Amino acid sequence: MPESEVVHLLEGRLAEQAVEIERLHAETRTLPASGDLAVRLQEALDRAEARVQELEARTRELETEQ
Repeated sequence: MPESEVVHLLEGRLAEQAVEIERLHAETRTLPASGDLAVRLQEALDRAEARVQELEARTRELETEQ
């Protein structure tokens, strides 16, 4: 697969992750700040943000290789 296609795919995944992060942010803001659910949602949000950072780093890496 050409690198430009890989970059395009990573950018698409990055956009999807950004949408998911915004959804989780909105969801966690509307919930009471108590209980296991809030903890699980925050952990999911943290994982999504970490994944976005990984994808951004990989995209930059591939762009510099071109």
